[in-house]
Amino acid sequence: MTFDVDFFIKTFFVCLKAVPVALEITAVTLMISLPVGFCFAFLRIKSGFAINGLITAYISLVRGTPIVVQILVLYSMLPSILASLLKGINSPINVYDVDPIYYAYVIFSLNTTAILSEVFRSALSTVQRTVGSGRIRRAYDLSGVPENYYPAGDGYGSPQYMYGNH
Repeated sequence: MTFDVDFFIKTFFVCLKAVPVALEITAVTLMISLPVGFCFAFLRIKSGFAINGLITAYISLVRGTPIVVQILVLYSMLPSILASLLKGINSPINVYDVDPIYYAYVIFSLNTTAILSEVFRSALSTVQRTVGSGRIRRAYDLSGVPENYYPAGDGYGSPQYMYGNH
């Protein structure tokens, strides 16, 4: 087996054309997932048993399912089921007219939200009490949160800390 340089060059430029679409999907996914994941993290910390249980079930389901299965269900099976239901009630709506990029936004946003909510929750729960935390707690209205849960902003939730490069 030899390395085919011509094939590599052709394939490289085909893949290069897809970079803007990948960056667009990533940007939209993060714009949706960051605030929702942060809200889920706060709700898991502050809320009662029912809301915490629902969010935990969602996170466990999404994180426990491979992304390929999520894509299969949301991109292939869900539209087919919806089309059958809409056809059964004689609806003029055609679910197959939806641009596939919107399915990518939804699938990756649901997945990334579950992951980020756990990242934010663990970051908030590992931060120790520091000077000035009372102001921070009041600014974020964390009056019902235990003392060791608050966003101190000192880098404990940043990626370099999570991956051991601090």
